[in-house]
Order: sequence, then C-alpha cells, then structure tokens
Amino acid sequence: MRILLGSIALGLGLVHSWFGRATLHDIDGISYLDMGDAYMRGDWNTAVNGLWSPLYALLVGSVLKVIRPSASWEFPLVHIVGFAIYVGALLCFDFLWFEFGQVLRERSTSQQKSWATFPEWAWLLLGYCLFLWVSLQLISVVEETPDMLVAAVVYLASALLLRISRDHARIVTFFVFGLVLGLGYLAKTILFPLSFVFLGVAVFTTYKRRQSFARPLVAVLVFLLTASPLLVTLSRAKGRLTFGDSGRINYIWHVDGVPRMYWQGNYPSSGAPIHPPRIILTNPVVYEFGTPFAVTFPPWYDPSYWYEGMNPHFDPRKQVRALIEAAGIYHGLFFKAQAALIAISLILLLLGGSPRDLVGRLDLLIPAVAALGLYALVHVEPRYIGSFILVFWGCVFCQLRLPKSEQSSRLLKISVLAIVIIYSVELGLGALGAAATEKGLAAKMQEELQVAQGIRQAGLRPGDRVATVGGVSAMVWARLAKVRIVANLPDDADFWVQGTDTRSRTLSAFATTGAKAIVTETAPSSGSSDGWMRIGQTENYLHALADPGNH
Repeated sequence: MRILLGSIALGLGLVHSWFGRATLHDIDGISYLDMGDAYMRGDWNTAVNGLWSPLYALLVGSVLKVIRPSASWEFPLVHIVGFAIYVGALLCFDFLWFEFGQVLRERSTSQQKSWATFPEWAWLLLGYCLFLWVSLQLISVVEETPDMLVAAVVYLASALLLRISRDHARIVTFFVFGLVLGLGYLAKTILFPLSFVFLGVAVFTTYKRRQSFARPLVAVLVFLLTASPLLVTLSRAKGRLTFGDSGRINYIWHVDGVPRMYWQGNYPSSGAPIHPPRIILTNPVVYEFGTPFAVTFPPWYDPSYWYEGMNPHFDPRKQVRALIEAAGIYHGLFFKAQAALIAISLILLLLGGSPRDLVGRLDLLIPAVAALGLYALVHVEPRYIGSFILVFWGCVFCQLRLPKSEQSSRLLKISVLAIVIIYSVELGLGALGAAATEKGLAAKMQEELQVAQGIRQAGLRPGDRVATVGGVSAMVWARLAKVRIVANLPDDADFWVQGTDTRSRTLSAFATTGAKAIVTETAPSSGSSDGWMRIGQTENYLHALADPGNH
C-alpha cells in the first residue's frame, strides 16, 4: 500500500513539474539562482544574504554549475531540482506517517479498554491524501523557493521528535535530530527560533522521564554546530549579532507598510537609510544600484542591505491589523479548505472520543502551533505553513479513537474515504486550473526568451550592464541573458510622456551608470521611437547607449 500510494504521489508531482517546467513562478527564484552562482564562483561577499537562506541556493547553484544549461533549459533544470526536493519531502513524510502509525498501533493494543482506530490501509490513504493536498495545492512543487525543502525538514524533525517522545530514541536519533534542525535553519530563517521549540520539547520529554540530559544535549550541540557557520558569517557581514533579517524585513514590509523597494527614508518613523539605491535623476525618478552586488537585479537580491538603518516600528493598530489579516487567512485555510477535516474530526469526537485526545500529542502540536503563531505576527502565506498544517492534522487524527465495535470501525473507514474523495476532487480541479495557468505562463516565458535572445543579438554579452524602464518582470529575461540591471525608472508612463529635452536628460542619466542599453516593457509612444529597436515579436524595445560590441 505504501509503495502504491508513494508511486501515485511521485506521478502527480511529476505531472505538476512537467506542466510548470519552462516557467519561473516566483521572482524570489532569481535571487536564489544568483546566490547559487555567487557560491559556486566563491564570491562570498555577494553570497552572504540577510534575507534569503543558502541551502536551496546551494542545491540549485551546484546543479547549474555542473550542467551549465542554455537559457531555454535553465528553468526546466531548476524544476528538476525542485522535483528531487519533492521526492525527498515525500520520503520524510512517509517516515513521519509511519511513526504516527506506530502510535496508533500502540494505543489500540496497550490500553486496558479496547479502542477502535484507523486500520492501516485507511491511515495510509488519509496521510497521502493530506500530503498531496499540502504539497501540490499549498506549497506547490513548481515554486522556485525553499518551502518544499522546509517541509522535508519539518516532517523529518517531527518524526524524530515523535520517536524521542515515545522513548524509542538512541543517541544517534538525537544526533540526527540536531543535524536536521541545523539544516532547517540553512533552508529558512524561521527554523532557527522554531528549532529551539523542537529542542525544548525534547528536553522536557527527557526531564519528564527523569532521564539523563546527555542525549538532548547532543541534539542541542549538533544543532548549534550546524547553524554556527551561517550565524557567524551573517553577524560579521552585518556588524551585529543576527541569525538573519527575514523577520525584520518582512515586518517592515507587511506590518509597518513600508514600500518593498527603493526606500529612501521618506516614511514616518522609518529611520535613516545607510546605503539606499542612489537617485541619479529626480524628474522622473531614476534609481541606480550598480554596486555592491554583481547580480541580475540588486534591489531584490538582498533587501536587508538596502534597508539597513531601518528598524521595525511597533504600532499597536498596525500589529492588530496584521493579526486580523492572518486570522482571515487561517479562517480560509481551516474553515473552508479544511472544513471536511474539521467536521469529520468533530463528529468522531462527539461519537465517543475525549477532548483530551486532541491535545494528546502536545510534543508535535507545540512546534506546529508556534510556527502558525510566529507567521501570524508578520505575514502568512499557505506555502509557508503547509507542512505544519499536515503535522497538526496528523496529531489530531492520530489521537482520535472510538469505543471498539463494528459500527465504530465502519465509521472510521467511511470518514477516511469521504476525506479522500473530497480532496481528490479538489486536487483534480486544482490540476486542471494549474494546467490552464501554466499554458499562459509558458507563452509569456517564450517572450522572455525572445527578449534574452534579442539582447544577445544586439551585441550585449553576459555581465554587461543594462538599464530598464518598467517593473520587476525584467528580472526574468535579464537572468536568462545573464546581464545585470544597474538602473531603473519604475514607471514607464513617466518616461514616454516626457518632452524631448526631459527624455534626453533621462537617457543621459542612464548612460552615466555604465549601462550599454535601455530596455523597456512597452512600445515607444508616437514621436518617441527614434533609436528604439523592437526586440523580436515582443512589446519590449531596446535603445543602445553605447556600442554593445565595443568592449
């Protein structure tokens, strides 16, 4: 049964990866790719990043370094790595669900009163259904982010903690537990504080049994040893003790409401920027950011650098607003998307379970609830919390039980089948919607490849500087062409409505940045097309600022 369900999970993950193989789905992925390149070429000053964590970047960067794909194969190769991470998450989930199954078997046989619990086939069906829903609907196998990597860590750490709580752990279990948590921190910053929650539960479990603290101490030491290189490197780079600026930056953006790019200190109580993007023209506003990062789009590469000098400003009203927003997202996730799970668990509880059953697995519920709480304080997205939701439901259904009878056994089987049918329909509809979406995204990606190829044909080479007029979508073709965006006029309307003299000054300002060409996302307005060349069949246009072939 495990092999069959695992094969189905692999097949569905592969289908989703295939549909999204040629497309970039998240601009954060560009920053991770640039980080990976920096690590591979040994550029440590660029590689150390206060916002994005290194593990995903290292995995993707090492594969790109070895294979050296063409522009048209770079994103498909990234998705192959993403599918491999999905396979790892599946294996870690299978281990966790097996451990939950062990708890079910122990509870059904070791207690004085006999209880009916989920039969093994039903338990496996329930678990794999939840895994597929979380992995394909909430996290997504095609996102170019480390969230699937985080899910693998959460599943594995939870399984090891469950084994520790059941007193089935040897010293090697604690060693691996600490190592997994350390790798989790390298995957995403929030797992640094959450690791102490996991470790705290392990220590408390040991204390409750009056056992030696030597084994949990091993886990703590291994975690600190694994995490310390990044911790020390970040602290030295930032000149202050820090385990990462992800929480600080996201609080500034999502709670304080500061714009996500080009902060100049012009915001109430925002502080003074230490090194903001440089304004080289005020009317219209043109930003320059050629240094210190030699990457695709520096303003989005390490926001903690550009926002240095700004500290989160606590405002009770804004904090309450953030919590209300998070509550709305949780309400949608739990009482709409997971209404069937809640309804069925409550029915089973009313038919013979005990309210104490729901908190019977506090060892795993505490880290999961802590994660939900930490995200609620700042910003919640389904992909952030998908793995913790799965652990939450694993704890709930693992503890639910009914008085042993033929009717109870039938009811448990029917409950699982109902959940599987409901979520299978949702997964099917989601797959159809994803296929339609991916078709449109694939067409857009062909345009991005045209732009990248057109830039190469115009004489620009990898590493050359370019300027852009328009939004952040230019990151995609710039990454494919391996050119560096060093200046930007964010609003293309500001550019085309200018008079001839103002537009000439704007072009001159761009030229001072060392950019060899300007690329726009929209066509020139009537009377403004002199010197502009359309790129392929796209709506992008290029204006040379210097002879691109003159190096």
